Parts: sequence; C-alpha cells; structure tokens
Amino acid sequence: SITYAGHTLTVDANAYDAATKCGFPTYTIENPDGLRPYQPQANGEVWFPLGELLATNQYGRSYILKDKSTDTKLCATYYYQIRNPQTEDLELRLSFWAAIEDPEAYMALPAEEAVQMNVSDSQDAIVISTANSASLETATFGNGAVTVSAISLQVDLSLAGDRDFVDTLKILFRDGTEYIIQDDGTINSLFNVGSSDGSEVTFMMNRLVDVDQIASVIVNGVQLVPDE
Repeated sequence: SITYAGHTLTVDANAYDAATKCGFPTYTIENPDGLRPYQPQANGEVWFPLGELLATNQYGRSYILKDKSTDTKLCATYYYQIRNPQTEDLELRLSFWAAIEDPEAYMALPAEEAVQMNVSDSQDAIVISTANSASLETATFGNGAVTVSAISLQVDLSLAGDRDFVDTLKILFRDGTEYIIQDDGTINSLFNVGSSDGSEVTFMMNRLVDVDQIASVIVNGVQLVPDE
C-alpha cells in the first residue's frame, strides 16, 4: 500500500503470463472522505471524468469489482500488457489528480498556470517485476501464428493478409462449444493492442480458457489447428 493526498492505493495480487506479456493485479483506491465520481461503462471498464486517480507505466485498462466497491473505496482489476521499452516492471501509483482539490477549476486554468502549480504523481510506487516470471500453460496454432494462454491470445498479423487487422477471431473447443472473441457486433476482449512494429496483435480475453481443450482457432475465417 501507498498513501498520497488522503488516498490509499493497495495492490492485493497479480497474475502474469510471460508468453504474451499480459497480466492483471487487483487493487483498491480508498479515501475515508469519499472518492470523486467515477463512471463504470456497460462492460465494467471504469474511469474518472475529472482525472484518473491511478497512474501506471504500462498499457492497460481498469475494470470495476462492483460488489466490493463503495463511496469511499474503488475495488478494480487492472488488465495490462508490458509494452514500455524501458522496463519490464509494472508501476502503479496515485496520480497528481489525487492532490487536486477542485479538478474542474484546475482544468479551466491556462496551461502556464497549471504548470506553475507544480503538482505531480506520487513519488512512491508499487512495483511489480515481471522479469523472472514464468509463462502460463500455452498452446500454439498455425505453425506458431497464434499463441493462446489462459488469459490472452496473440495473432501474427501476416495471417490477416492485405487487411493487416483481425476482424473475426474465434476459439473452438473439443466439446463443440465456441468462444467468439471478435466478430461483427461482438467484442469479448478487455482490450486488444498491436505491437509497436505492427507484426502482431494481442487480445486480453474476458474469460479464462483451458488451452488443453482447444480444438482450433479461427482468424479472419481461416481455421488453424494445434501445432504438434
């Protein structure tokens, strides 16, 4: 836990997959005087319209744990991918917005006046090192073109041909059921993000997957069987 400007950030646990560089810690932000308004979206993603309280150094999104949150405590999960070329650590801290008493007035200030206030993110951070982390159990398909772990999936964009993007993605299981990750009108991922060189895209799935039970993966209509 760390405390800054009356707010306390606590990280409870972290799961991480080194194969896809994806993970998720659960965390809480508490203030006994109450938290400023935040807005959960229909899919559970949460954001603060008057300035995000959580600051991180890696790409990700927060999803609320609604049953555990109150007016004075936000409980959420931060789903992320290690993408920062300077570090393999995930750093979580309280942002400078925690110290802004009147966010609306601060937003209305001219840029030079806001800079002169010299507020910054908390100097303390909760650091999660991923450098020595292990991979979750994974399976590959299409001669390594697709890698699936329990929490995430990576696609080599050479599969997409001239389109250079994935518009349909589906997992077929051995029992005949399917998991549509992306299709027309369907998005069953917490995020999807391309690599910096444009060679692959990673999907953070919104459910856990037993990779041993996957029969095939379908990418843009092409069915890929498991590698030997």
